[in-house]
Amino acid sequence: MTRKWRTGVLAALLALTLAAWVGVQWPGGAEDAAGTDAESLSEGVWARQPEAAFARAEKEGKPLLLDFYAQWCGICQHMEQTTLADESVQQRLRDFVAVKVDVDRHRPLAQAFGITGLPTTVIATPTGEPVRTRPGYMNVDEYHSLLSEASEAVRNH
Repeated sequence: MTRKWRTGVLAALLALTLAAWVGVQWPGGAEDAAGTDAESLSEGVWARQPEAAFARAEKEGKPLLLDFYAQWCGICQHMEQTTLADESVQQRLRDFVAVKVDVDRHRPLAQAFGITGLPTTVIATPTGEPVRTRPGYMNVDEYHSLLSEASEAVRNH
């Protein structure tokens, strides 16, 4: 992992943590400041808090899968309702620490990973170093191929 890249990701995570902390001081709480649902860490296989997902991936030694999306992104919503809702994909995602990253709420993290289009799937080592990035919609077969290829890349990293 390059020092510059790791510094960028650490800075993004620090910004998210600071935003969450400052949010506790605001009337709307952490949800208003950081844009995360402070009540739930995950829904099914998906974590919603990137900083917690990074820590969990490193602790468990599992690869990290980041799904960068936005509420306003029609293709993202379509992929959510089709590919990501598929039971076989859900089962495969259990081999990863999978986290949904709303780019409007986690802009520093999206910038640290160089996200320029949506949806974008990033698979990283347990320490957060990206090994595969795939922008755009993927059907179930394409998603399975990405997961297999990325799993191999993480093992060989």
